[in-house]
Amino acid sequence: PNDARTLARRGVTYGLMGQHEEALADFDRAIQLDEKYAGALAGRGVTYRQMGQHEEALADFDRAIQLDPNSVWALAGRGETYRQMGRNTEAVEDFTTRLMDREPDIWTLTQRAAAYRALQQNDDAEKDLEQALSFECKDHDDHYGRALALIMSQRISEAMEELRITFADPFVRVWAQHDDLLDPVRDLPEFQALVESSAALPQQAPTEPD
Repeated sequence: PNDARTLARRGVTYGLMGQHEEALADFDRAIQLDEKYAGALAGRGVTYRQMGQHEEALADFDRAIQLDPNSVWALAGRGETYRQMGRNTEAVEDFTTRLMDREPDIWTLTQRAAAYRALQQNDDAEKDLEQALSFECKDHDDHYGRALALIMSQRISEAMEELRITFADPFVRVWAQHDDLLDPVRDLPEFQALVESSAALPQQAPTEPD
């Protein structure tokens, strides 16, 4: 009951399952046990953002980054929160910092492209999308990021094939329920059919987070 890291890992799993209140309870307890645990703060920030509580999410991400300036999870989380709030200049800054700290990844490039588009910096957005689509997918997260990049590039049929792959992961399906970058296809019959067919897939055990 006093293991902050185990509590935080369970909080992440609850969040992936869409059980936000349970996730918050675990993150709160983990932070009580270790107030300098940047990972738990970032995890709670993600949960707050999924609940639409953006100011609370920003406060947690800010604290996590103060404690661990190299936390790519916190930087990505704060960047995505900024983007959802329409604070796209700040979103670009965080996504750029994340990309400088590690090898470029499909999801971050796609999110930065979305922020660039909102700022009407279309040339920069197209460069990010082109780079994102040049990478090979290594896991479900990559396939999901590629699907978003294809949607933004108006390549809808290809995007549906990528979503068919990534929706085999039930936790990706939970995440996708609230992702505004899927809104352009959310009402399409082929997307609705994909969601319905994916819901019938067997559940799988979550991978323990880093």
